[in-house]
Parts: sequence; C-alpha cells; structure tokens
Amino acid sequence: MTYPRLKAGVLALSGALLLASCGGSDNGQANTDALPNTQPALSKALMPDFPDVVGEYIQINGGAQDTSTDIIQTPVDFNKATFLRIRSALDGESPKPAHAVILAMPGFSSTPGHWMYLAAQLVHKANLKKGGCKDGTATADCRLEIWIVQRRGAHLADTLGARNAILADNPALAVSYYFGSSIMGSDGRFALDGRGKFPATAPKNLTGRADATWKPLEQGDLRFMADWGFEAYARDVDNMLALVRQQTGNKNVFLAGHSQGGSFTAAYAASLRPDNRRGQENLAGIVMLDGGGYGTAGAPSATQVATHQAAIDAFRAGTRPVYTDASGANTASGPAAAAREVASTRYYAKEDPNAESLFAPRQAGLITTSASYPGTTAATANAFLGNIRLSHVARAGMNFDTSPTTTAAAPFTPLQVNLQDPLIISLGESLGLLDFTPAAGKENDCDPNSLAGRCVPLPSQIDPAKVYGWKDTGGNSPIPASTKIGVSKASQFMKGYAWTTNRTNIKPVTFNFPVSGPRTVDAREVVTANWYPSERYDVEMSFVGAGPTFTFNYKGVNINIDKSVVNIPLYYAHQGPASATAPSVFPNVTDYTNIGSTGTVQSATAIARSPVPASVSSRHYKHTDFVAADDSLGDSASRPAPGEPGSSLVANTLVDWVFARTGARPATVPTPAELGVALSR
Repeated sequence: MTYPRLKAGVLALSGALLLASCGGSDNGQANTDALPNTQPALSKALMPDFPDVVGEYIQINGGAQDTSTDIIQTPVDFNKATFLRIRSALDGESPKPAHAVILAMPGFSSTPGHWMYLAAQLVHKANLKKGGCKDGTATADCRLEIWIVQRRGAHLADTLGARNAILADNPALAVSYYFGSSIMGSDGRFALDGRGKFPATAPKNLTGRADATWKPLEQGDLRFMADWGFEAYARDVDNMLALVRQQTGNKNVFLAGHSQGGSFTAAYAASLRPDNRRGQENLAGIVMLDGGGYGTAGAPSATQVATHQAAIDAFRAGTRPVYTDASGANTASGPAAAAREVASTRYYAKEDPNAESLFAPRQAGLITTSASYPGTTAATANAFLGNIRLSHVARAGMNFDTSPTTTAAAPFTPLQVNLQDPLIISLGESLGLLDFTPAAGKENDCDPNSLAGRCVPLPSQIDPAKVYGWKDTGGNSPIPASTKIGVSKASQFMKGYAWTTNRTNIKPVTFNFPVSGPRTVDAREVVTANWYPSERYDVEMSFVGAGPTFTFNYKGVNINIDKSVVNIPLYYAHQGPASATAPSVFPNVTDYTNIGSTGTVQSATAIARSPVPASVSSRHYKHTDFVAADDSLGDSASRPAPGEPGSSLVANTLVDWVFARTGARPATVPTPAELGVALSR
C-alpha cells in the first residue's frame, strides 16, 4: 500500500503558506501576506511557521469542587480551567463549525508549549482538506481545533516580566523583573560582547535579590493545591467539553494525552463523571501518545491505597510540599526555574538564533555522580556546561535533546559522553547535535577519572572566543544518517518556546495570600514551564493509572474507574513495539490503531475507516517527539513515510483517523467574542 499524496491544488496552497512563513518578525511569528482573509487582529497570534493557524489563550471556570469539609477549597480566582486554543486563522473572528475538536492533556510537568507544533500541524493539514468534509449531505472545508490543557500551576504564573519585555522589545526587562539586573554576570561569566551572563546555578539559588520585583509564592500560600488531583483536572475537562455544542447523535470531541497525559486520557475515559456516565460516552475517541495503558489487575493494592490516603492527609496538613520546587525527580521545575526559562525565551524571540545565549543550558549543575560519571567527572561535566558559549539554538537543543553531545554508538561524536541529565534522557526528544570541535591541541584534555574511551572533557577543550552552534535533525538534516537520525529540530523547539499570543481572555488577579500577602498575578502570557507543579496531581496520576477497575472514596475524594468498559476508537502511538497480542490496550476496543517501533497494527474496523500502512513505525521517535516532530517535508509531493525525518508520524496519520470517526454534522464552537477574547497588547 502506498501512502496517499496530496493533490496538486492542495500543494499549491501549502507552498504559498510555507513561503509566507519564511518572513518572520522579531518574535518568530510569520507574516500574513498569503492570507487575504486573515484579519490584522490575528497577526500577533499566528503560530510559528503556520500563518494559517492562530492560537488563543483561554480561561474558563474550573470544575465544581466537592463540598466535603475535608477539601481545601480553591479560591474562585484560581479555580480555573485554562487552555491554549489552536484553530484555523482562515476564519478570522468567526470560526466555522468544527468537524473535530481534540482536547489535549500534556505530560509530566509539561505545558501547551510541548504540543504547539503538533497542534499547528494538525490544524494546518485540516485546512488543506478543502471540500474534504461533510455538513450533512453537503461538502464542506474541514475544520479541526486543538485545545491544549494548561497546568493549573500556570494560573499562578506571574508573566508580567515577560509582558514588559515584549512591550518594550527588550528582553533584559524580563530578567530585571524576575531576578534583578544585578544577577547578570554575578558568577563572573560574560558574553563576548561584554554583557553579563545569567548564573549557572541551581534554580532555588536565583531568587531574593534586592533589585528583583518578583518573588515566588510560598508553599503556605497555596495550601489549596493539596486538592488539585485527578478529579480537579477531569472536571476542568468536563467544562471544556461542554463548550463544544455537538449535534444530537453526533460526536466530534476526542481526548488526547501525551506521556502522563496518556494515563489521564485512559483514566478519564473510564471514570464515572458527575452526570453518572463514563467519560467515554461524551467522546468520539481517545488518543494516547507514548503514555497510558490498562493497568495491572488487582491494583491499586491495599498498601497503595493506604499510601495514597496518607499522601492526601500530608498534603492537606502542610507536612508535604504541595508544589514541586526543584527537588526530587524534577530538579528543573518550580517557580524559579520557570521564571528563568520565561526570561530566556524573550531572548530567543528577540535575537538572532545564532547569537550567543546569556543562559547556560538547563542541565548545567544537574549532572550527578553515577556509573557513567565516576569520581570527579560529574563536576567536570558541569563545569564544561557552565563554560561553553552556546548560540540560542544550541542552548535550546542542549536543553531538551536526549543525547545532545554524543551519538548512541561508536565512534562517539562530537563528544564521547552524553552531557544530559537523567530526566531529559528519559523524557526528551531528538533535536540534533552540538556543533563542537575541541580547541586545537586540547583534544585529549579529559578528566582523569573518565571511563575508558569515554572522555569527560575538561573546560580547556573549549575555545573561549567561539560561540558553538547546533546541527538540527529532522527533515533535510545536515547530520549524516549514519551518525544520528532524529525527527525534531532545535530551531523549531526554540520558536515554539518563544511564542506567546496577545489574544486572551485572562486578566490579572490581585489576591491576599496567607504568607506573601497581597500579590497581583498576571498570567496573560503563555508559559512553557509549569511554575507550580502540583505534587498531588503527579502522585495521584500514578495511583489512578495503576489498576484497570477500582473505586477510591476518601475524605471527599471520589474516584471510580472501570477501564474494562472502554470501547471507543483508540489511536495509540508509542516507542515500544506494536503488540500483536493486545494491540487494543483495552479488551473491549474493536477500533484500534496501534503504531509502535515495529510497525502498525490495526483492527479490521480501523483499516476500513482509515488505513495506515503496516510499515509505518515510531522507530526513530523519542518520548517527546510524538508531540514535537518536524513536518517540514510533510506537505510535499515526495514526502517521506510518516515517522521518517521531516514527516511527522502523528500529524500525517491522525487527521484522517479523526475525521473518519466523526459524524456527518460538525459541532458549533464558541467565537472568540463569546469567550471574551481581547487583544492584551
């Protein structure tokens, strides 16, 4: 079976859009010359590289809270469901009815930023299907919307510093607001142009300077986060789903999740909702991307139940932190780390991608002593990371590539060791390789405790007068396939992180916090880090994902899960091999598409609706590639097969899958005006 190609007329439109995207502005947003129907009011909200796609940052009332006296009630100002709405820009202020809406849940400590490229790709590909959908018996241009759930901790993010930098076109104002201008160069590091650099130190050491405006909220300010568990997010999704007005007998809404979000998707579909129906009954299908599953029979055990009850008690009593603050497995999360990334993205947006970054890579200081880094080598690795001059795009690649400095097999290049921290090795993506050659005569400068053949480079290998760049993987990569194959690009990752929108209905909130007192929280800008990650949610997602069928009722927490009854269409793409024995994941699912490293397995029903070649696989994919892969060749007549570099696995298989599983009638979606969207700047 050959994979279907796009028609010539569609390719012509695609080419015009891609040409339009080449002329970006300072903030990485494309011009709109090729889109005569696009209104000027959308121009600062268009998605990077996709001028036919617009993003709006939406906040609605969160789910109703249980009235139990055991629950710590969230103040009304913060009991909100926030999402990034990605939709067609071709419709201006009046979105056409949507043939499908995908509600997307990000993964562990993740935000909409990781989903942005996939979301834009999906909406763009739907736009290209002119006359390819139905409205009753009539043909209609296809419309797909992606609503990406924002973490509740981002409701508390003070983005005023980012906003100041954008309005003044001066990224230094973000640093000044969050950390104080005096922080730049405070550790003796300076850029080649003389500017002080941001210190390469642990995030928790960054705050508290006298000239800083912002201070992170304290654990005691946010006690209500103790009850931000699975049901809080599930009820937020209930409220989002209610915004889509589906016609009787028609289902247009899909729930998707990546990583931990996949576990949420499985649990939500199986959960008993407040209307006394299972979540799946309001959905047209579910999408799980490298996450989610059926669980283990008999789980959660009595011990797991008791442990979770104790955790809930500890969160509520204040004896256990309610938000992650650069500790445990998530050493680069929390408010200080998030503020640092917000500040750095303003430089991404303003400066040449190849200019020297004032920020060290996020893993500087996070390499720890291990079997790979014995003796003094971890400290040497961190010193190397703190001293090397990186371009903005190289820093972006170093931040999130699973192996940014070496290949998986000999001959190892450009370095012999992987200068990445364990969390990103597990959860990152394939973005390329550091463009590094040791300074002349310094090739053998290695820490003496390095393992044989695995030189941990001393800082003396670095040319102090050079800014080191990056080589992208993805489509048309300059890296030979024999060296490294990857499907994402650091250049796209950087643009996605720098993007924000001026179309929002979010307004600043002034609140008198118990410890910090009166504070104004201005969360209008999109953030790409989870400022206050909920410990309760992370703990509870492990708990609800453990077993297929159980009920949990404890002090106002009421969870009822039954995955054995899930029987709606399933799209499942993941790193593992596609199972030949249990490809449906859920025993009653008869319409399944399971794409793994060994190829694609589909049920007869799925093949009849939207066939995917059995050879299509995820063999090149790392964990976050599923939501971030490059699709720069995906609209071309000679595009590679989905999953190969330059052709997004998910974007090039999911659109047809979704449209094949909706009814003949599109759903009415709210207009921006109905949601109160306005231009925030």
